[in-house]
Amino acid sequence: MRLTALLLTVLTVSVARNAPTREMCGMWVTDLTKSDLGAGARPTQLILNVTREGNRLKVIEVASDEVGAFVAERRYVFKGATPRVEKDVGTAETTGRVTVLRCSGRLERWSISENGFELIVNRWIGDLPTASHHRLILRRSSGNLE
Repeated sequence: MRLTALLLTVLTVSVARNAPTREMCGMWVTDLTKSDLGAGARPTQLILNVTREGNRLKVIEVASDEVGAFVAERRYVFKGATPRVEKDVGTAETTGRVTVLRCSGRLERWSISENGFELIVNRWIGDLPTASHHRLILRRSSGNLE
């Protein structure tokens, strides 16, 4: 009986330690070989740093190429969290492993892979239905942006 309890404890700890995280917060690095960035200049590196504080989400995007780096910060508030959305702040809505972000001419559908190590971002920039579409495949990174 004790041996069975010990084995169950060891298995539970092992499963908990290896369980995938479906949290979107953290730093994500784009796999440019798997991503579709459409026509135009392609960055040599594209990183998203995602943080959440309460009902607010902040996304810092760093794209670099041969010329230099471009940094963009976008802020979102989760739908239903506040009756009034501030200027230049978009809305976020999460259902399961999918989060939809909307902000001034940009629509993004984020989904976390089953194992929690991949973030798939479908991004439409401009007015639908003629908006340009990009599909980013990102891998979770252990680093941090300062």
